[in-house]
Amino acid sequence: MYWVFGCFYYLQLMIKSHDQLIHEKYTGILHRSFKTKLDLFLFNQCIAGTMSNEISIEIFNAFDITDDLIEIYQQAWQLAPGKKLPGNKLSVTEIDHSILEWEKNNPSLKSTLLSGYENHFKAIVFPFETFKEFYGNNSAERECHYCELSEMEFKFLRHQKGIYTKRVRGYEMEIDRLNSNREYTRENVVICCYFCNNAKTDEFTHEEFKQIASPGIKQVWFHRINLRLDNPIKSEEIPIEEIELKVDCNAKAWERIKKLPREKDELE
Repeated sequence: MYWVFGCFYYLQLMIKSHDQLIHEKYTGILHRSFKTKLDLFLFNQCIAGTMSNEISIEIFNAFDITDDLIEIYQQAWQLAPGKKLPGNKLSVTEIDHSILEWEKNNPSLKSTLLSGYENHFKAIVFPFETFKEFYGNNSAERECHYCELSEMEFKFLRHQKGIYTKRVRGYEMEIDRLNSNREYTRENVVICCYFCNNAKTDEFTHEEFKQIASPGIKQVWFHRINLRLDNPIKSEEIPIEEIELKVDCNAKAWERIKKLPREKDELE
């Protein structure tokens, strides 16, 4: 069944305009950014003993996620159920339960905070125009921060049956946070492929995963590209625009990619 969903997703993607794509990406990071901030906000209230059902939009938006809070938050995640943070009366299990209960009992307040955060996010945290410039509109220039493959190269691999996953993601670049415990800001995000985003999870720092992906994952992708350059799948030949490749070590391979016949719908 995975291939059915994959085909459906790909058809949707092909008819999706660039503006639609940008807005969907932006809406996605806005909501994930809100969830991160709310989780840290409620966690901070729990350990401070100030859990409240009355939170103003102003107080929430002004809340600062500090390095110290992130450190305590990470410590809590690594404690066994029932264990307590140093100097805290509540166990991590009780903290988790308190947060879940707050969200269960305050859907209206949560919605109000989200509405206020949306305005704050668009005006201050990560304005739409800044995001639009960051994401760009050229799939050849949009490349993974970690493995350094461009979106155009992934399209080539898919066209040449060089991607094996059954997952429906991976047709377009995604947004990864350098620090997953902070909000989505211009300083805290990079463009990355689905495969690196999925492999990095929240375990590796971006510096650590960069060492894993390049040269490791990068070499695997380039090996697959070169195999398919030797035995390409034939299709209708169409002219494509000249692409400047930023990954120097694969420049020769990309020159060959640009000369290959291919289907129009696959690579537009």
